[in-house]
Amino acid sequence: MRLPILLTFQVAAIACITISVAAGPPEHVLIAHRGAADPTTEGWRRVVVRKKGTINERAIAADPVGGLPAWSIDDDGTGAAPIALNYQLSPAFLDANTITHLRWRYVLHLRVVEGAAKPNFSVCGEVATLSRRYMVRFTSDGAGDTVVTLGLKGPVQTATVAGDGYHRFVLDYTPSANGSGTVSLTADGAPEPLIADYAGEAAGNVASRIVWGSNQSATAGHGHYHLVEFAMEKKPAEDIPLPPAFVAVDNVCAWPNLTVFPDGDILATIYSMPSHGGGEGDAQCWASKDQGKTWTLRGTPAAHEPGTCRMNLAAGLARNGDIVVLCSGWDKLDMKRPRHERILKAFVSRSTDQGATWKVSTKFPKVEGMSEFIPFGDIIQAQDGTLCASGYAQTPGSKGYTYHSYFLRSRDDGSTWQVESMIAEKHNETAIFQLADGTWLAAARVNHMDIYRSTDNGTTWEQFAATTGSQHPGHFLRLNDGRLLLTHGDRRAGLEGVGVRLSSDPANTWPEFSIPIARALNTDCGYPSSVQFPDGRVMTAFYAKGSPTHKTYHMGVVFWNANEIMEGIGVDVR
Repeated sequence: MRLPILLTFQVAAIACITISVAAGPPEHVLIAHRGAADPTTEGWRRVVVRKKGTINERAIAADPVGGLPAWSIDDDGTGAAPIALNYQLSPAFLDANTITHLRWRYVLHLRVVEGAAKPNFSVCGEVATLSRRYMVRFTSDGAGDTVVTLGLKGPVQTATVAGDGYHRFVLDYTPSANGSGTVSLTADGAPEPLIADYAGEAAGNVASRIVWGSNQSATAGHGHYHLVEFAMEKKPAEDIPLPPAFVAVDNVCAWPNLTVFPDGDILATIYSMPSHGGGEGDAQCWASKDQGKTWTLRGTPAAHEPGTCRMNLAAGLARNGDIVVLCSGWDKLDMKRPRHERILKAFVSRSTDQGATWKVSTKFPKVEGMSEFIPFGDIIQAQDGTLCASGYAQTPGSKGYTYHSYFLRSRDDGSTWQVESMIAEKHNETAIFQLADGTWLAAARVNHMDIYRSTDNGTTWEQFAATTGSQHPGHFLRLNDGRLLLTHGDRRAGLEGVGVRLSSDPANTWPEFSIPIARALNTDCGYPSSVQFPDGRVMTAFYAKGSPTHKTYHMGVVFWNANEIMEGIGVDVR
């Protein structure tokens, strides 16, 4: 009889997550290759990565060593003529992140035929998720024993199994409380693992997949695969059910920023045009008095001058209740001018009537040798009484330029601003947030987002976590139960939309994966901003050039519940 083991960990003062982990081997075999069957008849996709060299693949009815049926892959790759042929599957549950929270097992029962060689890709298997990859490689040593290696670039661990015949290697994954986990590697049913507590490697740009065969090998290798099997303790849903998305404001590119007033009104400050900064347009604010169900145009914080657009902004409440918007944009009159010269000086716009009318100041700081600032994200009321925001600036030129992200502060409730520090070189759009203990967090965009912290009130910053590639930019929100929510755009091919991550220890740990809450039709999407209502529901606003239900530019909103989203990937939240 199998008994469940409960792993419980505290995530907030009033909420905890419980992951049920069954003892014994995972019982649901989801993917398999067996014996001498042609893998393509079993549903595997045959992938030739490089077409140099040759690979012989064939069925073996009974191997002369061991007598087992197998599928043979014989690779003659060299450094000058590398070759790769493998079999892959990319099931939806690898994206849905269920795999991160549930136990799984990957079995490779094989014989390494090739003689002694440096561990390479010629005989290998791999499980890759959107955040981690677990690669196992095989070769032989001078004595004919089988050498197995976990990892590619690091950390790499190696073990040897006696004998040149068939061996059954098993990777067992055990989830951990922080949403990651480790694998152990055993061979031939031994009670003790060859390698234990292996955390895998960062996935980088590797697609989610299950792989076996020869993978981009630059040296020869020959393996006979009797069994390849992937099993999980629970049958995952093929897709996480997404909450419905609604069109809040149509025909706008948006890049929304949400501000909630004490009376419950919500203001969305957006870009007014249905193009990615391609036309002349204003920064507008749209208001909802019914928790995001309906929206009306309320005012224009930053009207554009002829031949320009006002589109890049940060927004938030001043301590006296006014709303402040910092808004830059682009000069479009002479597109041949160096790019950094076309960035407009930011307006400091202020409204005393919840966005209906605005007063505008053109006083804004500038870093010597850089372009004007491009503000981004929320304006935060800091614990020391100041207002804080982020902005980024460009190095000179139109070619070879880069951006640096800065921490900005106002000591007069948003009227004037000063540069406090640089958050990160070569980063741009940055979300900031101050935790209860005074620690500042910053999620700074590059190809992904690097997450920084400052323990000296924004004077210095250190990077300690990161998102997956093409997940950016972000927005922080403290939930009612104390957890910190990071919403972000997702621009990975086939996964375009909005994703979320939740942390109960945000100054130190973040999950290595994101949970999707909205989908778009292409990479022109994202820039989310979220608010939470007293009943626990979260509303996330985002923009998309098109979505599954609306084919043109719009500001969308999606209403969702954090606990329900977690339960959707197999995590019980109590």
